[in-house]
Amino acid sequence: MSAPLMIFRSLTASGTGATATASVTANSVSSITVTNSGTGYNVPPIISIVGGNGYGASAIATVLNGQITKITVTGGGSDYTTIPLVTISNGSGDWQFGQGISNYLTGNDAIALNIKTALSVFWNDAFWNPTFGVNWINLLGGLNTEASILTQTRSIIANCYGVTAITSVDAEVNNSTRQLTLSYNVSTIYSSNVTSSTTISV
Repeated sequence: MSAPLMIFRSLTASGTGATATASVTANSVSSITVTNSGTGYNVPPIISIVGGNGYGASAIATVLNGQITKITVTGGGSDYTTIPLVTISNGSGDWQFGQGISNYLTGNDAIALNIKTALSVFWNDAFWNPTFGVNWINLLGGLNTEASILTQTRSIIANCYGVTAITSVDAEVNNSTRQLTLSYNVSTIYSSNVTSSTTISV
């Protein structure tokens, strides 16, 4: 079985060049090996594992002296049988788009990536739509409660194409790394569920 390929993306942090590969055991991502530590990372970048006929895998990066030193799997996901498509932003924080129709995602993979994108984009970062994104700086930097963060998250997910119902949404804040991890399960128009998570670095 081919292991999913991982590449880093970050919409708010500098850094470039880091890559890693994931090991798959029983159709789940079991571990991740950094193959290039990259340079210039001032905060842990967001990591996306998408496609590969699987869903739900998630991980967080550890940064030391501007390099990615370790990747920790936070959720193995399931059903991984082929190499997934990975989309990233470049080192300046600009978007990097696909290379043609063969790179497009379909079905639940597309819905999962759409949700992750909607939650990961910071307010006013999307050049194609200035009102797209979440004002995470104010939402996490103010006196907002976990309930208000979950309410905002539910609203964003509910407005994503293909989502018919939200089964669960959970939030976990790591004060030492200044990261918010959102885990969610949704029903889709394909009569199945998508389980995934998104980590926001502020």
